[in-house]
Amino acid sequence: MWWSWVLRDMPNPPFALWDPVCEHLYIPPYKPTRREIESAREYLRKHELATHRAALVRLLRFDTILFSKVIGPARRRQGGS
Repeated sequence: MWWSWVLRDMPNPPFALWDPVCEHLYIPPYKPTRREIESAREYLRKHELATHRAALVRLLRFDTILFSKVIGPARRRQGGS
């Protein structure tokens, strides 16, 4: 059971319900560490796969500011004509 299921129909649940639900059922979002991001980038490079931001997002299933610190800021593609 997830905390959001218990509290979804209660915009202001009583504290007696909210406290144990959040304490025991809440799972914070996963954030890969800098080392995990670097390892994923090395894995892609070793297997001769694209190492751009989108490839890392797909591999780790997460997008965060940490990507910018590891691979640099996202760059816009320049269209040629």
